[in-house]
Amino acid sequence: MMKKESFSLMTSGLLLIGSIFFLIGSGLSFFKALDSYNGRVNGNSMLD
Repeated sequence: MMKKESFSLMTSGLLLIGSIFFLIGSGLSFFKALDSYNGRVNGNSMLD
């Protein structure tokens, strides 16, 4: 019983960490795309 609970807890923890990393990654790529779009409009870009 205890082993099963800890396993499910570990699995949900890994899923939570994975979703957080996914959100951070998608947010960074979104800001990168936004910055490159602004760079095309204004002629200069902060991020490469």
